Amino acid sequence: MGEPLRPRALGPRWRLERDDEQGLVLRASTSGEARRLAGLLVVGLASAVSAWALVEATPGELELVTWPPAALLGVVAVLSLPAAVRAGRRLASGVDLALTRAGLRGTPVAGGLLGAGPVTVPLAEVRGLELKRRDDGPLQLCSLEVELAGGRRLEGPLVAVPAGEPDPLAPVAARLAERLGLPVLKTDI
Repeated sequence: MGEPLRPRALGPRWRLERDDEQGLVLRASTSGEARRLAGLLVVGLASAVSAWALVEATPGELELVTWPPAALLGVVAVLSLPAAVRAGRRLASGVDLALTRAGLRGTPVAGGLLGAGPVTVPLAEVRGLELKRRDDGPLQLCSLEVELAGGRRLEGPLVAVPAGEPDPLAPVAARLAERLGLPVLKTDI
């Protein structure tokens, strides 16, 4: 096996925490999840209060005019709840991608309406690694995902770097691939 990677930041949100004989751990900062949760709670509460106030303050002859906006505000309030639950779960459990002897631990990409917490899968279920890159003007977006049996996927880092800079996830993907004995599929989007 090659030289271990040193712990380092992989952008503003993700960090390579450890690469040793115990495993390789990538961890995301949860500060973004705290902001997202607070924002969702504010939007949901403000929408519910606004809808209630609009309905209560409307005179009887204007009800047909104010019910559609009140209904839309109610829909926003209701739809913010599952998103807030997902953000709360991600904040509580953290988001990471960890390769250990026990298996691969990560957060599923498609977690359903309320979001799934982290899962640990046996290494035999890992089918591949996908390193994606998209040029977006002055920035280049790089992401890493793990494909599992049955078409499931685990979330990995998403990093934006200036165009022309080397992909910071390429060494991490190569190291994961080396440890798993799988090739890295590189995709330009």
